[in-house]
Amino acid sequence: MRKRLLGTILGTVVTLAALLVAPGPAQAASGGGCTGAYPISSCISYQGSNQTVVGDFYMNATPDQSRCTAYLQLRTTNNGNTSWIYYDLNRTGRFGPISRNVNVMNNFKGSAVAVVEVYTCSGTLHGIFTSPRVYYP
Repeated sequence: MRKRLLGTILGTVVTLAALLVAPGPAQAASGGGCTGAYPISSCISYQGSNQTVVGDFYMNATPDQSRCTAYLQLRTTNNGNTSWIYYDLNRTGRFGPISRNVNVMNNFKGSAVAVVEVYTCSGTLHGIFTSPRVYYP
């Protein structure tokens, strides 16, 4: 009886140790995140569960005549297409998100960036703010 109990305890300890030492699931993507820049912090991430890149940006400055409108774009390398959306910069905070599925006929290896083009109220380009690049499977 004592040997059986000792064997059960030892087996449980070995199993728990193996679970603690076993490597976790591999990361589906690398890179991405936000720039943290002023006045615009552009961001990008990859959602492996639905094979989608997601971009957004943060307006970190009070809107004024030099920053009135913005175009948020997702640029991917595996299919060459972009997605974009237009925003009026009438507040601080988060704008977006915009997303794009990157699985093109089961070929979804590549990378992407979010690009924010900011324009003045008179339509002149104020600046271009690019997120870090995210790499997906």
